[in-house]
Parts: sequence; C-alpha cells; structure tokens
Amino acid sequence: MQNKSIYHLFCAEYYDDIMIDLKDASFFIRLCETENITKAAILCNVSPSTLSRTISKLENDLGFLLCTRDQKGISITPQGLAFAEFARETLKSYQNLKFNFNKEVNELSGRVKIYCSVTASYIFIPRFLNEISLSMPSVELSLQTGDVANALDKLRDKEFNFVIAPIDEDNLSQDIDFVHLATFPLIFIAPANNIGNVDLNISEMPFIMSSHGLLNKKANEYFKKIDKFPPKIVNVEGHEAIVCMTALGYGVSLIPNLVAYLSPFKNDLHIKRDDDFGFFKVGLCYRKDDLTELDKACIEMAKSVAPSFSSELSRKKNIVF
Repeated sequence: MQNKSIYHLFCAEYYDDIMIDLKDASFFIRLCETENITKAAILCNVSPSTLSRTISKLENDLGFLLCTRDQKGISITPQGLAFAEFARETLKSYQNLKFNFNKEVNELSGRVKIYCSVTASYIFIPRFLNEISLSMPSVELSLQTGDVANALDKLRDKEFNFVIAPIDEDNLSQDIDFVHLATFPLIFIAPANNIGNVDLNISEMPFIMSSHGLLNKKANEYFKKIDKFPPKIVNVEGHEAIVCMTALGYGVSLIPNLVAYLSPFKNDLHIKRDDDFGFFKVGLCYRKDDLTELDKACIEMAKSVAPSFSSELSRKKNIVF
C-alpha cells in the first residue's frame, strides 16, 4: 500500500469520501503553531503562496474555514483547532503504523540529549520537539536545563549530543560547530526602584554576573570600554538567577534581553538598551567528530527550523531586537 493511500485511508474514515493528504494536514499544524504564513512556509519548505493554496484547498475540501486572515495576521477558527487536533492524532497513528510496517528497515531511532538554559527551553525546544515527533517519531528527546555558561564544557565531555549556547566565534574551538538560531542584544538591568542615571550605577552598586562564560566576558569588555568598574562583583550561576537577584535589589547586571523579558521579575526591573552592550549569538552546538546518522538528521532539521526563530522573536510584544 502506498503512503498516499494510507493518508486517504485515515482521513476517509473521518470525513466520508473527502480525501485529505496528511502532508497538507501537517502543513496546517505548523501554521497553527506559528500563526504566520511565512514562518510556517519556511518550516514546510514551501513558498508562502504554495502554503496558502494548500490551506485554501483543505478548507474547500472540508467545507469550513480553518483560519481567518486579516491585517493583524492569522487566527485559527474553532473548527481549525478541532481539525488540527484530529490531524495530530492521525499523523501520530500513521507514523506508528509506518514504523510497524518498517521494523526491519534501517529507520532512525534512539535518544538525542540536549542541554540548554531555562529560557532557551521556552523558545527553541518546543519547535524541535514538534519537528522530531513529525519527522522522526521513533526518536526520543532528552532535555536538561542549567547554567548556559557550562554548556560547551558539557558538550566536549560528551554528556550531550547538542547544547544550545551563546557563540563566541573568535574563541570557538575547531572541534565544535553550530547552527545559528538567533541573535539577542544585551541590555543593562537594575532594580525598578533605582533612581538616577542607570549607567552611573556600575561604579556605585554591586554587579551581578556569571563567574565564567561569554556573559562574563561581555561584561568585562564593557567595563573596560567605559573605564568604570563595579565596587563589588556578585557571582551567580544561570542567567535567570541573575535577573532574579537584580530584581530583588542585590545589584545591577548585563543580560540577554530575552532572558529579562521572559522573566516573571520583568516588571521589577529598570531596563536600558544600548548597542554598546553587545550582542549574544545563540546556536545549536555539536561536536564535529563521530556524528551519527541521527545527529546529522537533527542538524539538518535544525537548519530548516532556524530561520523561523528570529522573525518569530522579533514579533513578540515589547521585545526589541
């Protein structure tokens, strides 16, 4: 039985004589996740016009609107949400059936271990999880969060297949490569009740920073650039912990803007943006040696997904890139 017939078999069971291709249904799932034609098209590896025609064809076949389109963007209708749930379940069933049919075939399977910060797990991991479940259903993803300053060391020690970490290209060792995911500006943060010129507080208040890693390097570069140094350094592990300590009034700090804007302590911060603070390039990092076929497949998947992150993040409310 050909794959397309299996698509039709599943869909016909629910929609009588209507034949829905699950490839088209998977396109709609990605549109539901992004609510943006351009981003969804990137994930589907088709043009926006092709994706738009596919959605229109689905709507014609089903007889109801899956989404509404206006100047504000895409909104999924209640019927569209119901169809998306059906499509996810059917895709899962199809993949399980396909796996059972091909047990003796060399299909990718195994575990992929990823290390990243808590903030990165909010932004990048959901998309990776979805893409792996759609394209490599037999693969298990294992995730551990922690201080991103330790990420590359954990990668070199072969504790993880991949880490999501800030990239210092001038000092990146030759055994490590990466897929660029996004670039964030650094921002200066102080307690919200801080009064006066926030720049002057570098020499007046304790500075909260990582004891090592790229953020430590960026902070020290800025101190030298402005020829001001804090009276005291407070070392904290983890970017999220730096934001928390700053909001609680223990000092000031430099932090990637996304970490601050996604923090539950955001409203307790005084935030200043300046290009002189520098930028954080973030990538999915991996060791070049001993790449398995599964590793290579994940790298290619990351390359296809990566272009959607910057445009998605730039549209988030109150986040400036």
